[in-house]
Amino acid sequence: MAEIDDLLFSVQFDDDDNESNGVADVGTSSSASVTAESAREGRIRRALEEAKRTYTAQIDSDAWYREERVQKCLDEVESIKDAAENEALTRAVRHALETDKRSAAKLEWTLSHLYATARYLQALSLALACLKAYQIDVSPLARSQLQSKPGSLLHFPSASGLRERLISRGRGKSANKHANCLLSQMASREVLDTAIRSICKLFGGDSDDANREALSNLGRRLVVLVVKESLLNLTTSSEERFKPLIDGMAFQREAQNIHWTAHSGSIVSAADLCLAMGHLSDAIEAYSIALASRGSQARLYKCVVFALSRLKGGDVRAQRCLAKACAAAALISCTTSKHRLALATELEAYFDGALQSDDANTEVDSGEPDIHEDAALIMRCHAGGCLTLLSLVALVHGALSKRAGGAADLAVKFDDFFARAKADVESASAGDEPDEDTKESRTFRSVRTL
Repeated sequence: MAEIDDLLFSVQFDDDDNESNGVADVGTSSSASVTAESAREGRIRRALEEAKRTYTAQIDSDAWYREERVQKCLDEVESIKDAAENEALTRAVRHALETDKRSAAKLEWTLSHLYATARYLQALSLALACLKAYQIDVSPLARSQLQSKPGSLLHFPSASGLRERLISRGRGKSANKHANCLLSQMASREVLDTAIRSICKLFGGDSDDANREALSNLGRRLVVLVVKESLLNLTTSSEERFKPLIDGMAFQREAQNIHWTAHSGSIVSAADLCLAMGHLSDAIEAYSIALASRGSQARLYKCVVFALSRLKGGDVRAQRCLAKACAAAALISCTTSKHRLALATELEAYFDGALQSDDANTEVDSGEPDIHEDAALIMRCHAGGCLTLLSLVALVHGALSKRAGGAADLAVKFDDFFARAKADVESASAGDEPDEDTKESRTFRSVRTL
């Protein structure tokens, strides 16, 4: 069989010479071909053996993209003061941007790596250095510089032209190629977002009052930067713009012309930081804008409830009604029984404790609220002087009105929802977790039940 294969492999059909001879010289051609093939295999085998003998494994580190000079400055950061006033790091970042075209991407990767590995102080330091290198003001903003009115942080005036500098870095031909804009090519939004989330993490792990105050001063400035970049003409004359939209029908006619925000994720990060710093009205406004833009989300509604429970002054009954509506919307937005049980457990402490223990001189009705219209709810909350008109219109008409019945109707039906959720919690504590496919579970989540 092998001879037949060699014969078939080695036969060559030449032109007239081989045809005249009738049959080609089979033996000679077969031997030459087999010999040539064996020599080729030998060369390949010897090359592989040589490669195995001389190969050295090259293991790249996870941080191959880090700039050596930048990394050295980051290793020296040990306190909040070092993170906020690290001029050496700022110079290193600026030098990297000017000498390496890929340095912007490498800095982004370094920033993400620091945050992912829970090195929040270093991540904050690098983010602030990047913003300084991009000629963006990140000087601390003290609480004393704010006006004593709701929404003073989100509506704080900043330097003109900031919107033009806070641009996302383009790709390829779309990148900004102006010589004087070299330092503004990085996606400032991602840097700001990482800096804000790092401050939120540091707030949760630091109990020193001086450090918390320093973090708050930095956080206020970053929130102002995020708002100026993300909001679309909502911070100018919001009172005059949204006063005609208190009525629900008027709002529906103008709803298509309102673009709440350009970057909902950045607004949510700013809202989380405002809540951590104690700027409750600003946090409620930012959460409301995100809800009006993104739609119902249980976590955001829950944060609004917590902020309302800590808000002092104003119309307590109206704020309690609004908190009930948000809590009902949060329970309805839960997609699983497990999620709803966890949320009901968190809300129980606030509605049985925090919202019941309001000012002693303020009468709080324990029954159903007496506000049955969304417009009346907005006007009463706004008249209390603790919430901005923008936040109320966004929350009540932009988010809660998407549920059948609106905010006032949700508040009325909250007691039934909450009682059902508490029953589920008690059943779960007894070992009888509600079945996800039961009729009661499906009815609880259905919008038609409203």
